[in-house]
Amino acid sequence: MKLQLIKKFIIKRKFLISLFILWTLMTLYLTLLPSKDIGHYKIYHYDKIGHAGMFLGWTYLLGLSLHIKDKLTTANIIITCTAGALFGGLIEILQYVMPFHRDADIHDFYADVIGCLIAFYLLTVTRKKIQRTETAAT
Repeated sequence: MKLQLIKKFIIKRKFLISLFILWTLMTLYLTLLPSKDIGHYKIYHYDKIGHAGMFLGWTYLLGLSLHIKDKLTTANIIITCTAGALFGGLIEILQYVMPFHRDADIHDFYADVIGCLIAFYLLTVTRKKIQRTETAAT
């Protein structure tokens, strides 16, 4: 029984980390791709919602991935959300300094932070559900 729990834990951890890495690569690709390669699709009119969604997902997956290693404490959630905001800021700086045409936009950064704040709320709710489940199991 204990061996099965360990196997499930390892599989879940690998899956979450793999998903987080894929999400990170997708985020970097979509935010650093030269604008001429993106095209002018109707979906790009919802740019700020896209930014918030990407960073909500990135921050939430990071928080879950870290929870596998450490407990999902309030301090870990704050650190995770701060990392998300810093990642968003770094992307905007990279857009500004890279030689191809990509505009850095402070409003994109604000949308990134909003996504991180939503992830903060979701991670807090997730932590409470995990705690209730662990309490009920003992």
